[in-house]
Amino acid sequence: MSSSESDAIRQQYMRRALSILLRGTNYDTATASSLDVLSTVGALYMQTMFAHVHAYAEHATRTRPNMNDVGRALDERRVSVGQLDSYRRTEAQIRSQPAVEAAVLRLHEQAEKWTSADSSSMGAFVDTRAED
Repeated sequence: MSSSESDAIRQQYMRRALSILLRGTNYDTATASSLDVLSTVGALYMQTMFAHVHAYAEHATRTRPNMNDVGRALDERRVSVGQLDSYRRTEAQIRSQPAVEAAVLRLHEQAEKWTSADSSSMGAFVDTRAED
């Protein structure tokens, strides 16, 4: 695989990851150029992070990094394992939201059916106008 092919694959995966992250933070759209820039910055950040992990392993005269090396590289960036766990939990909640939103939408639709059926008998007590 050539360098340009691996760069294109890296860029594609970073764009996908960033799209998921942006959706999780309530961004609806992003331009292709902004995703490209964020992907490049994200890839450089990850490369730097991995280089530091490898450097910690080499400093300890090991050829393969271990979790201590990862922990030190995270500490260097002021990222704690607790923050990563909190992020993981938030992502799990975000992924479960579409099911909750779908259930709320179904309940809302059912309530509209009931109110439209009962509006003739309830008169002024039921507001049948659509919400914005």
